[in-house]
Amino acid sequence: MRSAKIIVFSILVFMIGIGWPPIWQKNGPFNTVGTAHAATETFTTSGQWQAPEGVTSVIVEAWGGGGAGGGRGASSGSSGGGGGGAYASETISVSALSTYNYTVGAAVSGGAGNGTDGNDSYWNDGSQVKAAGGKGGASTTTKGLGGSTSDSVGTTKYGGGDGADGGSTSGGGGGGAGSLGEGGDALLGVGGGGTSNGGGSGGNGVTNANGNPGTEAGGGGAGARRTNGNRSGGGGARGQIKITYSVVAVSISDGSVDYGVLISGSSKDTTSGGLNDTQVATNSGDVDEDFNIKGQNSVDWTLAASAGSEQYIHAFCDSGSGSPDPCDSGPTWTSLTTNYQTLEIVVSPSDTKKFDLKITTPTSTNATAQQTVNVTIQAVEH
Repeated sequence: MRSAKIIVFSILVFMIGIGWPPIWQKNGPFNTVGTAHAATETFTTSGQWQAPEGVTSVIVEAWGGGGAGGGRGASSGSSGGGGGGAYASETISVSALSTYNYTVGAAVSGGAGNGTDGNDSYWNDGSQVKAAGGKGGASTTTKGLGGSTSDSVGTTKYGGGDGADGGSTSGGGGGGAGSLGEGGDALLGVGGGGTSNGGGSGGNGVTNANGNPGTEAGGGGAGARRTNGNRSGGGGARGQIKITYSVVAVSISDGSVDYGVLISGSSKDTTSGGLNDTQVATNSGDVDEDFNIKGQNSVDWTLAASAGSEQYIHAFCDSGSGSPDPCDSGPTWTSLTTNYQTLEIVVSPSDTKKFDLKITTPTSTNATAQQTVNVTIQAVEH
């Protein structure tokens, strides 16, 4: 998954006079553009999900609902257990701040007749990720089959466990599949085991009672057994949807620069020999990140590689022979452009990157209004 988080710190440049004006730089505000708040979200009912700022891909996992066990009404005997729900997952591209629908297979109740099939769980229209629900057990002794991989959609797919046929007891419900494998098949009177990491167990069979329900997520309900009185099959458990994404975030300290009063064609930097205002970018996400940097034209000035009339230079330094701030000695300055340039590759979570800035004002200008420019730091998952 590649995601981007952008931090902007503003440098406001104000100039007074005409022809040979002094130029005054004051502090600008520090702005954060979006925040990814969580790495994993699990949903047990259907709804909508909005991609956070900076998130461009997600892993979607789906668990189908379990089928209900068969019931017994008019005649004595044992009914079949319901099948467990399937599992499916896929990595999906998303657009930041866009909204997506997801459907969670709701639980189904057992009844006196054939058990109800479990509901599918899926992302959007189901064409990218879908986990099939288990089949309901019959009011006869016939079991319900687990949700199949052929009815599911995703790169990774596991089938739900089959329910068991009824006999001396009712059939147990099939186990729900999970991210580690298929759900367990039920036995006579014993529900199938759910797969760890999400799959629920099937309900156990009974001797003269309503069937036991399956457990979440996706466990199939056991069938009913009737020796006297009407008996209902056990309910199939709901499915679920899980969305996982990387938190990509960067913070800047202190995020503003005050260059003071400068004349045309002069320079000042943030090293200890200048303003002593070295900036620090911190990986505040949970994955390795690459940092990029870019500058900006102001209303009246053009960002350029050399100073001229209405042209200014804004440069950054991240290497030199100084310590602890590298650019305090032997700095290497790189002129900013309006396109992203590499600031650092592979910054681990909580690690930092120091950098300094240097401004060179235009050799001449006719502008008298305050000039505003931004320096942008972008974090991208490595």
